[in-house]
Amino acid sequence: MRYILLFLVIFSFCVYGEDLKIESRSDDVLFLGFDYKDLFKVTNLDHKTGIKDNITVFGKYDISNFKEEEFSLYGLNYYKTSGTGKFKPKEEGNYTICGYILDSSVNDNNSLNDESCKNVTVIDTRNIKCNVSLWIYSNKNIYENEKVEFYNYISNSSFPFIIEYWIEDIFGYVAKKKYNTTVLSKKRWTPKVKVKEKAFLIKNKLHVLCNNSGVEEDIKLFVVKGKEDEVELSTYVKILDVSKLKENEVGDVKIEVSKGDTRKYVVDLKLGSEKSKIYVKEKGNFTFLLPVIPKKEGSFDLVLEGLGSKDKKKVEVEGLEKIDEKSKVKEIVKENLLEKEEKIENNVLTGNVVYESTDVKAGKLSVYLIIFALILVVIFLVFRKDL
Repeated sequence: MRYILLFLVIFSFCVYGEDLKIESRSDDVLFLGFDYKDLFKVTNLDHKTGIKDNITVFGKYDISNFKEEEFSLYGLNYYKTSGTGKFKPKEEGNYTICGYILDSSVNDNNSLNDESCKNVTVIDTRNIKCNVSLWIYSNKNIYENEKVEFYNYISNSSFPFIIEYWIEDIFGYVAKKKYNTTVLSKKRWTPKVKVKEKAFLIKNKLHVLCNNSGVEEDIKLFVVKGKEDEVELSTYVKILDVSKLKENEVGDVKIEVSKGDTRKYVVDLKLGSEKSKIYVKEKGNFTFLLPVIPKKEGSFDLVLEGLGSKDKKKVEVEGLEKIDEKSKVKEIVKENLLEKEEKIENNVLTGNVVYESTDVKAGKLSVYLIIFALILVVIFLVFRKDL
């Protein structure tokens, strides 16, 4: 019987003897337009180190009697702040923020600390001129098998601010998602790199409640070296070079294939309806020279695809030289006529001219006319002398 009574006393102390306290976390001065969260702190004052409590608390808060909301906290061990209310002032002025513990899963034996109120003043600083600059600080630029540590610093913390920060690789892919912070404490990130080395960018952006003329964004470049036993070969295909392409003639395409941890092994090179194919079954980085025979002239997409990767390049195919049949016939006829006009043959039997072109006849006639004119000139000179 004595042991039963002792058990009941201990059970009553553990279950019903908890003292819960609520207290305000708001500053005396709040800023218009700023979003305040977790307005209160609820504490289990009878928490014992090494013992895990699991208390449910029901509470509410009101702000100058124009806003009232209830909240519930589950799994309270020592203390909680998350989920205890929010307030975004829309007007300047004085406010009273009060929080209450309404009920709990334990017997709260002290109701005197189940209520907390705070008088606050809301001011508007958005039109106040300020010069607040933001920058990223890190004491290293190269990291190897370690966490990346950095700070977001600002030149003036007297105005309310939010710093948005994240990490990207140099191609713009997000490696660490965006976070918002209102504190300037050290930030950490554990990179997972499966290549020999990889470059990243820390980016941040400042949101400050004043008319700011300072620098509100910053970027910092750093490099992470991967562990040799964890380095994974990248998988990709790439068109390196293309020879001059002509219709119905063999051209060459130089490609690069890098194969890592993939079961795929087929790589296709396509130009219109024409296709070349290779099989890459071993891991590694390779260079190949593939043939391609364009079937018609024009502008085409040369597509290299395989291993889950793709590359594309615009190429021009030259056409064959085409000869107009009519022009060809005219050229042959012209050549034959010229040959006949230039050729003068004597008759084998008579020695007379068989054929003489018009141009040749005109040439001979002009010679005769010149000789006749010279004779007339000589006769004229002779008669003139006699006179």
